[in-house]
Amino acid sequence: DRLRYRRLRDRGHRHRDRRMTSRLAHRHQRKKQAPAAVPSGKPTAGPRLVWRGLVIAALLLGHQFILTLIHYLGGPALGIDPTAAGLNAATIIGAAAIIALPVGIDLRRQHRREAVGLVPVAWDARTIRIVAAALLISQLPLAILALQGATIWQAGGQAQLGIGRSMLSSSGPVAAFALGIAVVLIAPVIEEILYRGYLLGALARHTHSVVSVLIASLCFMLIHAEPANLIASLCLGVATGICRISTRSVWPGLAVHIANNAFGLWYLTQL
Repeated sequence: DRLRYRRLRDRGHRHRDRRMTSRLAHRHQRKKQAPAAVPSGKPTAGPRLVWRGLVIAALLLGHQFILTLIHYLGGPALGIDPTAAGLNAATIIGAAAIIALPVGIDLRRQHRREAVGLVPVAWDARTIRIVAAALLISQLPLAILALQGATIWQAGGQAQLGIGRSMLSSSGPVAAFALGIAVVLIAPVIEEILYRGYLLGALARHTHSVVSVLIASLCFMLIHAEPANLIASLCLGVATGICRISTRSVWPGLAVHIANNAFGLWYLTQL
């Protein structure tokens, strides 16, 4: 009798354990299938996405508005020739300084540097190969124009070429040096942060990499409104976009951008 009682008791315990296990598994399955609840008082993904898009658009348009305001309204109002090297340098540096204020505030937020791509990159063989390929892509228009005896900025009329030369010589060596710093260092930094950091970084999270690089490159091309410079800026945008997507950092693309502008500026002075 005792042995039978123990067997019945053990059988009952095993049956109860199986029922409890089945209930727990069923609850866990229902929790996995149930949609995640949105905490009250917090914005959903849709409004957050719209807000980020508005912030990026405000930064890009704001930068262009400041450039236009300084170069085409502020300078002429002071009687400064729009082609003067000093005014061009002041335009680039001033716009970068103003737009750096909201960018700096935004980058202080948590995880924003990672989202924008301001993260260290390993300069290994793979990164060097990517940068080398990007340099080749960015220099294709310059190589073609060099064979034709023109510059990457002014692929055509001698009048336009004369304006390009006056940018470096109209205000003396100090203004020319300031313009060199603005074109080679300041402009690449702010443009890479805005177009490859903010714009391309946001697009890559929601679209295919190829599509995001093309969209960001087209936007970058549109800000360089000179017809002779459209193809060159498009190639540069594609090259730096490839660097951004491949390395998840803006630094390799920035190196390509600086090298491109430095070589283009040097080539302009040789003609």
